[in-house]
Amino acid sequence: MKHLLLAAGLLACLALAACAGPAAPPDAATAGTAAGETTQATPETAVLYLDFTAGSEVEDVRPVELPAPVSADGLCAALTDETGIPFDFALAWDGGDWTVTWQDGSALWSGEMPQGGGPDYMFYDADLLHWFLLDTVWRTLTDGFGADTVTFRLPDGAAPDLAGLWPLEHFDLTGPYRGSAWYYAESIAFKDEWEMLEQTGQP
Repeated sequence: MKHLLLAAGLLACLALAACAGPAAPPDAATAGTAAGETTQATPETAVLYLDFTAGSEVEDVRPVELPAPVSADGLCAALTDETGIPFDFALAWDGGDWTVTWQDGSALWSGEMPQGGGPDYMFYDADLLHWFLLDTVWRTLTDGFGADTVTFRLPDGAAPDLAGLWPLEHFDLTGPYRGSAWYYAESIAFKDEWEMLEQTGQP
């Protein structure tokens, strides 16, 4: 009988561990106020910040309130459910520094144009769709989860090569992402400087 009770207890512990899901990164844990207490700080938000700025100087952000808060681990699924577009990314964070690893199934790489579940998510231009994915994840992490920096990566650790996104001529993702409006401003400044150099005959 003792062996049966021990086995039953062990199975119960295993089931609870499986339901608990993956543990948050070590830096996500914060000390409790009382001695010996610890609180697992699981980042979560109740708002998705859908960003349609798309490489423009005018930001276009449309917050969507969720019926219940969503954790960082559930953000990808929440965005996909809301828009009908496969975001397909993994998240990791170290304090305020977040890394988004885009997976192969993301619409960021799709040759097709996935159409979402509503008129707001109907994209017929690949560049607009790609900007929407990048800006929405960055904006939701910074405004919803309090991220200080958001860096985009591929599964092999390399930075994504998206230099051809219209209307930008210079676009580098090796460092933290800044939002497409920032890159637009930088691109315009570079273009103006280049044109001035050409007019003055400087190399």
